[in-house]
Amino acid sequence: MKTVLLLLCAMSAFAGPLPDDVMDSPFGIVNPWPEVGAEGMGAVWCRCGGGSTQLGDWPRNEPMPGVFRWDSAESEWDGYYVKEKLAVAPILSYTPGWASCAMRGQGTPRSRPPRDLWDYYRFCRAISERFKGRIWFWEVWNEPNIGFFEGTVAEYADLVKAAAAGVQAGSPEAYVVFGGMAGVDRPFLDRCYQYGVRDFFDVMAAHPYQWGQVFDDRWYFEKLTNLCADMKRWDDLGKPVWLNEVGWSTGNSKISDDDQARLLVQSYVSSMARTDLGVQRIFWFCVKDWGGPNYGLFAENGAKKSGWHAYRAMVRRLTGMKSWGRVRVPDGVRAYAFTDVDRQRCMVVLWSKDLGTRGIELPVATVPLAAWDIKGDEIPVPAVSEGKLSIDATPAPVYLLWKTADIASLVDEIEPLAIDLPDPARRSPVWVSLYPQQGSSLPWLWRERDTELRGRLFNASETPFDGSVTVTVTDSESGEEVGRRSVAVSAKPMTDATFTVALGCSEDAPSTLRLDVSAEGGVTAPPLRITALVGDGPVVNFLANSHLERSWYLEPDAESGCAESVRFGSEWVYQIPVPKDADATVSMDVGAHQAAHWTVAWSQDKKAWQPLLEGDSNRAWHSGQIEGLKRGALYLRCQGKNQQVGEVRVAYRLAG
Repeated sequence: MKTVLLLLCAMSAFAGPLPDDVMDSPFGIVNPWPEVGAEGMGAVWCRCGGGSTQLGDWPRNEPMPGVFRWDSAESEWDGYYVKEKLAVAPILSYTPGWASCAMRGQGTPRSRPPRDLWDYYRFCRAISERFKGRIWFWEVWNEPNIGFFEGTVAEYADLVKAAAAGVQAGSPEAYVVFGGMAGVDRPFLDRCYQYGVRDFFDVMAAHPYQWGQVFDDRWYFEKLTNLCADMKRWDDLGKPVWLNEVGWSTGNSKISDDDQARLLVQSYVSSMARTDLGVQRIFWFCVKDWGGPNYGLFAENGAKKSGWHAYRAMVRRLTGMKSWGRVRVPDGVRAYAFTDVDRQRCMVVLWSKDLGTRGIELPVATVPLAAWDIKGDEIPVPAVSEGKLSIDATPAPVYLLWKTADIASLVDEIEPLAIDLPDPARRSPVWVSLYPQQGSSLPWLWRERDTELRGRLFNASETPFDGSVTVTVTDSESGEEVGRRSVAVSAKPMTDATFTVALGCSEDAPSTLRLDVSAEGGVTAPPLRITALVGDGPVVNFLANSHLERSWYLEPDAESGCAESVRFGSEWVYQIPVPKDADATVSMDVGAHQAAHWTVAWSQDKKAWQPLLEGDSNRAWHSGQIEGLKRGALYLRCQGKNQQVGEVRVAYRLAG
């Protein structure tokens, strides 16, 4: 029996551009620990910071304004990352108390945006300069689409831009990673693109968690396909995608250590194989069971769990291999093929999709060169009889090494998506922001009268900005320009300037328009393309499960669950202010799981409820009219079996 040993790259402490074998490696872990690096488990990349480690943690690294303390971060660097030979991707968060915009009773200070965006810029500049040539990737916050960031989408877009400018000033060749989203939050991401983040980050990131015993690859690939589609729509397809948190918890009574190990390998191998989805790197969350959710590969007492051994075996079997394609196997079985550089040898990773064992036959006349189980132990190769190879596919993946020519007839090649890191030098140190009215996630315009919107221009360059900001109003459907306004703006280097722009639209304007925002004044700022809602009065708009929804509109006793820009449950209530006596059009992206019955009722006193919307349907847009509202509050009660709401819009028509 012939075996092949795939050697791990020997990495030293990085003090220059990362080697190709490091840049090509998909193997990451969240947070450092002994024996996770090259000489232990085999992880090549480590995501850290975000309050979990000293390095990248803003409150610890800058405990007082302008006072940077690097001793603990440097100690962590030497004690873990150098010792374990790990490439590092820190999260730049959260907000120190001294910098937070939170006042007493206004959320969690560390999760709130900074009061002064320049404080965040200076921190990003200082830390990237400190670790210049050692750290090449910096992530902007953690899961900014849920409670870890208690700010608006427009405020998060400003964070991305400030981080990009700060990193570029401190380490011009370093890259910026979009804050890893909880799930793949398409509405949140679309809003971020509208507010202009595209030209300020280099790597897309998401956390496509699952919780069941079975890896649902159909759901998983659908999430990633949708992510690619959204990036393509914004002309951003081709940036690498990092799944910088995936994991299963053994704190779930249904997930054993062995379950966690097989789910780890299945998710990594599937992500690596589907090169058409642009995934460059996968990070397991997390390294250790720190008295909590038990996602770790080390138990709380430091013992190595089954996942640690499965991770090490996966790295040893697949390092240096490139995805080739799917192996044609019966339904219910998954098998992916990876080849070496010379395409002489092929590693097939095979498992049963569910919890059962399936005996299958493959029309292969040659036995594998070698075979290993999920933990890396060599096992007997399957037998071949009458030109067919017989093997039991179990939930635990196995590795089968063949000569490429012997298995080629069974492989359907996957055409890879061309991905590449953008040139960091393209990022502009000048950016413009246009903000929605308070209490709305999108700006709104009032028919037949001017509506003033507030904006800011930030100049982090060494050149004065002296020019104008222009907002072009366009019909979203026809593409026809329906208005344009320019305002003069000046900003000295390392300052910002506020401005207001008055925009109008006609009586027959559609319900949505597009605002194209550009700035030119010696230095050009990347453009914005923001959807504006249109009404005959004020408009309230929010995404479900957003900070705006939770802090402004959701009743505090609401009993409901939340997902990626979706709220669900059997009953909850929104409280929406009515500024003056008015009629209203209420539009909701609403439905129920499996088209169960759902209702939306309205009230102004929470006693007398009147029907507004109802149906037996999956989520879709529905609208209803309310006449004769009095100034005060409008309550919307959502009821139904697993009702789901994605977005709410209330457009008022003021009386008189």
